[in-house]
Amino acid sequence: MEEGIIGAPTQFPPGPGRPRVQLACGPCHAITVVTSARKSEAEWERTIEAMIMRGARITDEEFDVILDYLVANFSAS
Repeated sequence: MEEGIIGAPTQFPPGPGRPRVQLACGPCHAITVVTSARKSEAEWERTIEAMIMRGARITDEEFDVILDYLVANFSAS
């Protein structure tokens, strides 16, 4: 996987939820903002909720898919 200057991947890894994460996060954030983060499930949940409060359009179903993808690929553990 290609890495950026700070060592974070510059592409989202393949997997279920990747397209949803790209559509939900990509318009406002550089990929490395997401790929450099290492958060617990609760932290990712709060992050997604905060993005929704700022205008991200994410359905309840998409929320779970995005959360699962972020936890699987960018968790603190």
